[in-house]
Amino acid sequence: MFGGKQSLAFATIALFAGCSTVVTTRSLPLEQLPSLAQSSSTLVKSSRSLKWHVQDVRVNVADSLSVSEANRLIPNADIVWRGDPYGDRRVQIEDIIDLAASQAAF
Repeated sequence: MFGGKQSLAFATIALFAGCSTVVTTRSLPLEQLPSLAQSSSTLVKSSRSLKWHVQDVRVNVADSLSVSEANRLIPNADIVWRGDPYGDRRVQIEDIIDLAASQAAF
């Protein structure tokens, strides 16, 4: 089936393929993840954005978005939510984004 060189090449590739590691960060505590807040706080505000005056904040989450609470590595949904009591995730997202945007704008 395989010649000597092909067998050696296949064995070498198989040996080194087992040496690689994939690091997933989805289950790490937040303290170990890189902080996005630090990088965003160092951004320089443009002169145009300093002249903005937010009058109202409206958040609408589409009903067509699918929701999943399945604990999978690659979930098949638009909204993936785990760890909180069950409820309408679209309403929860609207509340979270509305609160954050309102606090940032006003």
